[in-house]
Amino acid sequence: MNPPVQGELFKADAAWFPVLRALIRTGAMARLGPYGIAAYLAIKAEANLKTGKAAVSVRSIADNTGMSERSAREAIRRLEREGLVSSAAACGKPTTYQLIERLSIVTADGRPAGAAEWPFSSTEWRDQLKRVVAAAIEQLANGQARTTINIGSINVLVVQEPRREVP
Repeated sequence: MNPPVQGELFKADAAWFPVLRALIRTGAMARLGPYGIAAYLAIKAEANLKTGKAAVSVRSIADNTGMSERSAREAIRRLEREGLVSSAAACGKPTTYQLIERLSIVTADGRPAGAAEWPFSSTEWRDQLKRVVAAAIEQLANGQARTTINIGSINVLVVQEPRREVP
């Protein structure tokens, strides 16, 4: 019997919804709460599809989501703590946010195997994600517990999740 090829050992669904699914399955969505998710979506709606960055004010996030500015600031802090957003403030200008995408990688039988994360950029993301997933699968299959994969301007952190015994 031939050993399975790497693509049969690990898989990742790379459409937009699986990024949200990963937030649910990792518990990040519960930790963020409804305001955190609303702020994430409001920032993502303003993101430049080429750079993945969004220059948007807290006031705008609050207005677009129906929350107070105080709630919006707290939601952004939760996004930063969760590693889904990084921010850069400039005096007198709206804060610039960089969204970080995270995708779960699972074994062929659905068990968590690892995760990949990278700065959001829709145009680059679509073109290069298949190469990123293939490289992540190769690294996991070779036993790498943590590695960074560089493809073009995208740097992907791949972390193997601890193996859990199945009862």
